[in-house]
Amino acid sequence: MRSSYVILAFLLAFLFLLSPLYALSSPEDAKLYLKPTSDTYISNECRDCKMFNESELRVGMEAIKEVNPNVFSHLEYIVKLTGPYNSLIKFNLSEIPPGAEIKLARLWLYVKEPPEGGLKLLLYVLREKFNDTETTWIYRTSRARWKTPGGYAEPDYLTKIRVDETLSEGRSVGFLVTDYVKRVLSGQIEDYGLIIRPDVGKVEVSDFGSSSHMNLYVDFYSSEGAAREHKSKYVPTLYVEFVKPTAILNMSKDKVTLERGGSAEVTLMESGTFLGSVGLGYRVVEAPGLKVGPLKITISNYTKEPGFSANVKVEAGKYAPLGKYVIEFYPDTFGYGSDVVEWGRVNLTVTVSGEKETETTSTPESQTETGTSPTQTSEIGTTAQSTIETSTIEFTETGTGSTSGPQGGSFTPQPTSKTAITVTKTTTKPRSPSSLTVALGIIVVVLLLATFLLIRRR
Repeated sequence: MRSSYVILAFLLAFLFLLSPLYALSSPEDAKLYLKPTSDTYISNECRDCKMFNESELRVGMEAIKEVNPNVFSHLEYIVKLTGPYNSLIKFNLSEIPPGAEIKLARLWLYVKEPPEGGLKLLLYVLREKFNDTETTWIYRTSRARWKTPGGYAEPDYLTKIRVDETLSEGRSVGFLVTDYVKRVLSGQIEDYGLIIRPDVGKVEVSDFGSSSHMNLYVDFYSSEGAAREHKSKYVPTLYVEFVKPTAILNMSKDKVTLERGGSAEVTLMESGTFLGSVGLGYRVVEAPGLKVGPLKITISNYTKEPGFSANVKVEAGKYAPLGKYVIEFYPDTFGYGSDVVEWGRVNLTVTVSGEKETETTSTPESQTETGTSPTQTSEIGTTAQSTIETSTIEFTETGTGSTSGPQGGSFTPQPTSKTAITVTKTTTKPRSPSSLTVALGIIVVVLLLATFLLIRRR
């Protein structure tokens, strides 16, 4: 008897995994390649120099072999280190959508000139704000000094790497900065940027050979240098990989039937993990005979806070063509497109019914109105997007008032204006009542069958 229960439990678990209740696809991963908003280096050898327009980001020291002035009996050499050079860099992390689950973040720098000897580079979080056009070894802005010259105050160590002298131009080195990005986005630390410092270690006279000078620093391409030399692929880059936050719309019902001149209301609800403001946009994607009929759509005021609900009123005009209309509602995440936020759209099917006219009547002057298209500005330079053109009416509700479509008239298939819409693939969809019904039906049938088999065994 116990084995029957075990088999039944496994069967139910397997069916649950396959049922539509569990068939929601998880949010996709997204990638961002952020470019610096500020990058420069500072030097202890030139304490008042501003290096913001230099072609390189320099990190390291210089080593000089010279005669020891304190020894007279014989010739003896000593090593003198000069420098150091520290590099500062900052990115705009607000380009990452709020609510994103960070999986990986890595800072990539590209070698312009390798060191003459290997050295370690140490990466720290900056605790003070700097302005790259004004910063020097002494000053972080034109009026504010570093607490400690060179930006050494209150070190917040992240990681280190070794740069080998065998690296060639264009080779990349990477710092793992996942923890840093997570701490900034969660509000644990202020985002003042990063500072890279050298850890040269001990340098022996024997390291010089016949030379009396060694460059124990590495030059990376700065954003200015890469642009100046037309090598955009060598711009410092912060690569961020994350799970898209979700902005999902659900609707109280997905089908309504109207008489001409009639109206109906539905409720739209937003849910998901996106933590920014969310608006509503919509467009008619299907209409009778490829004509967009005069449906009036009014959205009530809503807060735009995550988790809001809004009432939507749909009215059929007196001369609305009979048939089926499909209205697509989509979230507007204000500057964060569906390439970085997982959108869950919903469709409302409106059927306009009534008697067809037997007489030829005058048709009100047709109107063509185009609202704000759901533009998506991607911050990822390498993200592939497609552009479509549509002749359907499109509106975007972004304010606190109501938005209405055109009233009266009919529309020809050839549009008088076109709206370019940037779209990307989204996979998250709200759970529909029909899927729930099917899943529950499957589970009930399985339970009845299992109960019948257990009774027979007894």
